[in-house]
Amino acid sequence: VVFHRHPELRTTFERVAETRPRLVRMSGSGSALFAVYQHDGALDDAAMMLASGDHDVIRTATRATAAPPPHPIPD
Repeated sequence: VVFHRHPELRTTFERVAETRPRLVRMSGSGSALFAVYQHDGALDDAAMMLASGDHDVIRTATRATAAPPPHPIPD
């Protein structure tokens, strides 16, 4: 529905998809598109490819580790 009403969003979505992310999605309201890349090099390349245009590119990284297992409850 959103792409039908706003073809410029479809164009931008397709441009992001062409950078070969592992995942590209639109936020629920369509106010933002985001992509997930395998490694920093792919992210850097994509940011350079998308930097030209009438939109903002915000490069960010998330680093996470698994949570520690729960502690046993003492008797």
